[in-house]
Amino acid sequence: MELLPDLRKLDGISCVEWRTKLNEGNESQLREIFDKMDVDGSGDVTIEEMKGALGDEEIAAYCKLTPSKVDSIFENITAEGITGGLTWDEFKKFFTR
Repeated sequence: MELLPDLRKLDGISCVEWRTKLNEGNESQLREIFDKMDVDGSGDVTIEEMKGALGDEEIAAYCKLTPSKVDSIFENITAEGITGGLTWDEFKKFFTR
């Protein structure tokens, strides 16, 4: 679906429905990643925690993180008016786009 953004149906199922199914299936795994990143247990993930997570191969592979992507994420959230770290809802919103 990333390669064909204008695709409306796949195997007779709407792409919106596919995205919903994919997001629902990945939410528990995404929550596990969030909890691993939130080292201090504060309920949000800071840029330092996210950069620290780059050393964990599972996290880096799942989220496709690189140092420049982490910087880009925090530039985008700052532009959206979010300060500090990412809460679970903000994290989920960003990584399920």
